[in-house]
Amino acid sequence: MGKSIVKKVLVCINGTSESIKAAMYTILFAKQIGCSVKALYVVDTATIKFLLNSRFLATDEKVLYEKKFNQDGKHYLEYVESLARTKGIKIESQMREGSVCYEIIEEAESWGADMIIVGGKKKQPLSKQLSDNPRGSIKAWSTIGNQLMAYASCPVLVVNREGIEETFKVS
Repeated sequence: MGKSIVKKVLVCINGTSESIKAAMYTILFAKQIGCSVKALYVVDTATIKFLLNSRFLATDEKVLYEKKFNQDGKHYLEYVESLARTKGIKIESQMREGSVCYEIIEEAESWGADMIIVGGKKKQPLSKQLSDNPRGSIKAWSTIGNQLMAYASCPVLVVNREGIEETFKVS
């Protein structure tokens, strides 16, 4: 059997259940193929700055939001690290601040990631989308996953696997 083409995987955490499921998937993936894993949490300061400039936030609120998001990020990264320990996987953690998509791509490139894994939501089946829309067009979903697939220099895997929690428990 040849060498694995995936040696480093960057998993993106944002605190949603989808990102935690992506972390579980990544941990099991790393256990099977023996790759290195880094978990990344990005504090979305770009959106906070936009909201401040648009006067939706006051300056003191900006500071509170950034502090809260930094605390959340540390908490979620520690949780993912503890999940990895339960499976005997060492995981590196990183926090960045800025525009989410840009920071993910920058971290993937600077770390030399061979793959980026993000969580995704299961959408309506295509047949349901088409029947709900008389013109027959499909909704365009603008997500971080889509943006990453368009601009990242490595493959992007969007995980929306049902039942990953159960698989994680028994693996």
